[in-house]
Amino acid sequence: MIRTLVPDVLRYGDHSRLGESIYDFPHQWGSKRTGPDLARVGNPNGDGNPKYSNAWHFQHMANPRMIEGSNMPNYPWLFTQKTESARSLVAKLAVQRMLGVPYPDYTEAELAEIVDTQAKEIVADLRGAGAQTEPDREIVALIAYLQKLGKYETVTPVKTATK
Repeated sequence: MIRTLVPDVLRYGDHSRLGESIYDFPHQWGSKRTGPDLARVGNPNGDGNPKYSNAWHFQHMANPRMIEGSNMPNYPWLFTQKTESARSLVAKLAVQRMLGVPYPDYTEAELAEIVDTQAKEIVADLRGAGAQTEPDREIVALIAYLQKLGKYETVTPVKTATK
């Protein structure tokens, strides 16, 4: 578990609590803190506003040392590699549902539409900030993921048949 050492809290902010990741599958708790806790980066104050803009994440992955003292490497492939197809995402979500994660049963077309809409919104926002990329790049998917961290939606439990 993360230790709440004063220097860590001052440098990286408050740490995650167990209840914030209780529904994560698989659980990814570790014993060492390296870098900031990203659990709430998409909604650090609980007000629905992200900590960083899409453009900030874009620039940070291109050059993480824009943060003084950072030794994080660059991630240039995020800007050139394409993301997986909706077909592979449908299969991954199906496995997660089998493990008990309450993901909706999206069709490939529904999932492709959701991904496409979200990617286009991020790319348009980046363009407005002077950054250029294509909607199918891994950097766009990573930004979408980071902006979602800490945001919660109400989940309706799936009713199962009883004998």
